[in-house]
Amino acid sequence: MSSKDVLREFDNVLSVFSNVLGEKKYLFGERLSEIDCLLFGHLYAMLTTKYMGTFGGDLQQTIAKYQNLIDHTKELDRRGFNHALISFAHFITLFNIFLKA
Repeated sequence: MSSKDVLREFDNVLSVFSNVLGEKKYLFGERLSEIDCLLFGHLYAMLTTKYMGTFGGDLQQTIAKYQNLIDHTKELDRRGFNHALISFAHFITLFNIFLKA
């Protein structure tokens, strides 16, 4: 699979997530899910890491096409992750807090 093929598939996956999220607060409505957290982790890493390898800035440019996914990532970061290095136990605690919110 070429890098262009990978980026095309990545774009397709982001499109699905963007469509599912739509205008909602979270992917499945008003409650944070594991999928929201997984999406946050992946997008946050790609948006805040400088890639010098195969994809360069192409990952960030692809994500930039989906403003609702960027907003979702920023909101989760603002609500609790806020650039902190957290352990898995802290992550579970935060996740439970988000579920009750």
